[in-house]
Amino acid sequence: MMKPFKILFIGYQMHKEDLEDIAQCGIPVEVSYFDTIQLLANMSRSEATSKSLEVVENTCPDLIFCNTGVANDSRWLDLDFYDEVKKRGIKICDVIGDSWPNLNSCELMWILKNDYLFIIDRPSNCEKFSRIVRELGLSTRIYHWPVPNHVTKYYRELKDVDKQYDVTFLGRLTTSWRMAMVTYMSQALPQFGFSFTHLNPKEDLSNYEYAKSIMQSRISINCLTSLGTTFQIKGRVIELVASSAMPLIEDNPETRKFIPANCAVYYDGYEDCAYKAAYYLKNDEEREVIASNGAKWYAENFDSRDIWRRLFISCQCDGYLGNR
Repeated sequence: MMKPFKILFIGYQMHKEDLEDIAQCGIPVEVSYFDTIQLLANMSRSEATSKSLEVVENTCPDLIFCNTGVANDSRWLDLDFYDEVKKRGIKICDVIGDSWPNLNSCELMWILKNDYLFIIDRPSNCEKFSRIVRELGLSTRIYHWPVPNHVTKYYRELKDVDKQYDVTFLGRLTTSWRMAMVTYMSQALPQFGFSFTHLNPKEDLSNYEYAKSIMQSRISINCLTSLGTTFQIKGRVIELVASSAMPLIEDNPETRKFIPANCAVYYDGYEDCAYKAAYYLKNDEEREVIASNGAKWYAENFDSRDIWRRLFISCQCDGYLGNR
């Protein structure tokens, strides 16, 4: 009988939903995690690295899955950590997010020191890293994973829930442009005869309640953010596309590149957003077709359990699954 695949998550505490997806991926797994973010907040990087290596010694994993990001260097252990892990014959997969269009020295180190990379933001970053791996002749495997299904996993059981909201915006008002969006829509939409609801401002909804709020919406709006001239794809955008609500999202070349044209509606500025929301609320059939297209596209292309299974099978093909 094959031994369970032992995976150690480093960098953050795992969500319950993540653990469920892994347990249901079809391959026997044994999961543990170690929160290095908390360590790095309370001790030096070298001390945190040493503590992390002690955990590696105690758990003897087949694969270490690191959530370090790239842009936020407060999440990094010493790069020597990767070298020490490799000496022990352990495979490493890193999560890459908030990266820049052009390669920098830190990203190059990540490519050279990891066996697998999960790209969690825009498709151009996935293309960038894939191209560099090819040009350098590396064996690093690249996976594009734009959103886990913490929320979308509930959509199937919520598919018949009644619509209660015309237009919703979910999330905290952490920036001036979000606050401006909510203020404008609260005033503009009633003039068209429709309601606007700001939900989850304190992020106190459970994942199920959050999913239900989206599925109870006819239209759900999201405004994006960018780092300089680098556009991101936020996970929430994909959550909206996967739902039965019509996604009305800020225009973004990365989003248009990734999401099929008939699966979302884009707006350019607050006035355009209010106008398009009112238009599609008056035209039920058009709105429902777009929402249905997005949900179908997501269901046919994304499954967190499948992502985990493919990663583990890659390790198996490399001779690392259950052999340690």
